[in-house]
Amino acid sequence: MKLILRITFLLFLVVNYGCAQQKLENSTLWKISGNGLEKPSYLFGTIHVYCGEVPFDKEDLEAMDKTEQLALEVDMSNPAAMQQEVFKYSFLPTGKSITESLTAQEVKKLDSLFTKKIGVPFATFQTMKPILTSSFLITKMIDCKSIMSYEDAILQKFKKQNKKISGLETISDQMKALDAMPFELQVQGLKDLVNEPDKMKSYLEKMITVYDQENIEELLLVMNEDESFDEVSSKALLDTRNKNWIPVMKEKMKKAPTFFAVGAGHLAGENGLINLLRKAGYTVKAE
Repeated sequence: MKLILRITFLLFLVVNYGCAQQKLENSTLWKISGNGLEKPSYLFGTIHVYCGEVPFDKEDLEAMDKTEQLALEVDMSNPAAMQQEVFKYSFLPTGKSITESLTAQEVKKLDSLFTKKIGVPFATFQTMKPILTSSFLITKMIDCKSIMSYEDAILQKFKKQNKKISGLETISDQMKALDAMPFELQVQGLKDLVNEPDKMKSYLEKMITVYDQENIEELLLVMNEDESFDEVSSKALLDTRNKNWIPVMKEKMKKAPTFFAVGAGHLAGENGLINLLRKAGYTVKAE
């Protein structure tokens, strides 16, 4: 169950802590300086699903104003093009269906839940990859009048200022990371979602609470409560992506002060962006 949430929060994960690693401060905003940078850049940890209007601190807004460009996990500046690209990688091989791995009772439950929460039958999604099918339900599991996205809110601020917007990776890169997750594990996540909806709702609310406290290390511990997430998937979804992003971040910061906005699960840990940037010679401090 918690496995699906980690993906939706971008995607979210097992991290090993070094014994001598210094505890990080509670903050979702980090200033990146030194190592030849003329002006600082900023690293901001987001949560992809938020209940109500997205709140920004004064420091968050000032950091956005000071930077000249925005870098998200993927470029979201053209929603139509992005949706079209995601669509290309969303489906199972021809002739394959999720229902092959489900009982008739589970299919019935899923159909009822999809019809109730989304307004369309489960059959609409049965040829889609299970992890993506599950994501359609996640935002419907909490009692909110409105669901907001930090990425969308940040994106709109940079668009209004006509600043450059880009991504740290492509949709193809992101989907390859998802494909590293075993099919059986994806299906189990879908089963947990339909069989334990109340637990899913409670877990999602807990994630938001911890995020509001800006405790990025505790957030990782909450994410890691589910031991069913295997090591291969973990490395592909978090560690490897973080390491791949560092050279991209270096190049962007050389060209202009950049506001990096990525899922908060990418910040802490031995292979988190904060530690990797420090190892690369940058000074990274909480704001």
